[in-house]
Amino acid sequence: MGCPAKKICNVMAGSALLQDEILVGKILNAIVKSVDIPVTLKIRTGWSTQEKNALSVARIAEDAGIQALAIHGRTRACAYKGEAEYDTIATVKAGINIPVIAN
Repeated sequence: MGCPAKKICNVMAGSALLQDEILVGKILNAIVKSVDIPVTLKIRTGWSTQEKNALSVARIAEDAGIQALAIHGRTRACAYKGEAEYDTIATVKAGINIPVIAN
């Protein structure tokens, strides 16, 4: 859920999934239940600067059984430009109990 590429997001994949938290929960629950190995997840801080939901998605991931979370410190709209949101990553880290990796 970290890829910001238009061709990926246009088919509701990659970071586009951050727009549908219910679907995120369904996907993560299905994956965790279907494998016998630890599952990790990479996300962005949100879809846009007005739509940041990293903490909410992180809690969904933790509840689904995700074992570690990597966060690209920018929104999908930021792509790879601008400053990383270390404050958002710190907020997520403080809000969940699984390991958080700043990416």
